Amino acid sequence: MGVKISAATPAASVAGTELLPVSQSGTPRSMTVNQVKDYTIDQIEAIAAGTTAPLTDKAYILQGGALKPVLLSVIAQNVIDSVWGKADQATPADANKLPLKDGSTEKTVTLSGLAAYVQATIRAAVLNPATLDAAGATAGADLFVLGQAGVAKKITLTAVNDAIYAGLSAHVTAQTASSGAADADVFYTVTGAGVRKTTLAQIKTAIGGGVTPPATTTPTRVPQWGASQFALVDGLDVRETIRAQTDALHTALATEKAIRDMIQGMTSVLGRATTATEATQSVTLRGDCQIAVVDSNGDAIAERALLRVWVSDTDFGAPSDTDNTVAVATGTTIQTVTANAHYLILTDATGAAEIRVTLTGAASRYVMVAQGNRVTSAHLSIAVIA
Repeated sequence: MGVKISAATPAASVAGTELLPVSQSGTPRSMTVNQVKDYTIDQIEAIAAGTTAPLTDKAYILQGGALKPVLLSVIAQNVIDSVWGKADQATPADANKLPLKDGSTEKTVTLSGLAAYVQATIRAAVLNPATLDAAGATAGADLFVLGQAGVAKKITLTAVNDAIYAGLSAHVTAQTASSGAADADVFYTVTGAGVRKTTLAQIKTAIGGGVTPPATTTPTRVPQWGASQFALVDGLDVRETIRAQTDALHTALATEKAIRDMIQGMTSVLGRATTATEATQSVTLRGDCQIAVVDSNGDAIAERALLRVWVSDTDFGAPSDTDNTVAVATGTTIQTVTANAHYLILTDATGAAEIRVTLTGAASRYVMVAQGNRVTSAHLSIAVIA
């Protein structure tokens, strides 16, 4: 007596060896569950592969125990969301990997490998001088790329030059001092043909073989060029005092102090007082003031000089014409600035001038003489003898 399948007790688990009834070409047969499984898999695998997989195609998935079709676009988006939903990497490491597609093959690449590729590509395509345009005239603001403590930074041409010059200066000054120069010593030179090295011997040849010192070295003499090229001889005598005009020579030089002393002593003012006996209630008295242009030795300078002369009742005081009259006895009056007080006088050919100061009664007067910036004075004391 047969049993209905629906009335049979359900199997607790399937081992694959269980038998199922089948009809094969009208003949009753049996087959195991494993045979059904293998047949089903073989049939699925025998389906022709698709050449493309449009996102509108569907795939079957088991959802909540039920087999359901799902669009490929939904599956792809789910995968993308899953990837981007991962936790952020706080500090990437060289061994971290990224997915990539090598032709038609999916692969991974480490961050260190990717970094090496990027660096090589930048060097080849960007930093390779052969691939760049030629630069025109350079400027101090032009930029270079450099690595500083492992960090890429920029630097200007000016800063590069400064660093080079500072380094060169430090290098040169740190060298041992030379004990003497030799003809084989080499100098760095820039010529019309470019940068070259030049020996001391070549430099000496270019300037004529050097300078020959004087045969003798007389003290207080300044060497000067002789008749031969690049040869020095004893030169002009250096004088600390300036000689009289009649003794002056073209073979001597005066020191700065000698010239200043001469300038300070160029004008000499001599006052000569005149006394008179009082014969009446009012007596007219006169004082003569002689002026001479001399050098620091007191010798007269026999040439004309323009002097500013004025009379005052105080030493180095302002010009005053009170109770006095003035006459120019020697020299030429160029300008009367204030009558009886202030004059511009040209000396005679011997460098001498004289003025006469006339007073009424005994008194004192000062005569000031200016030549250039220097002013000298003379005191005229005029007395009455009863």
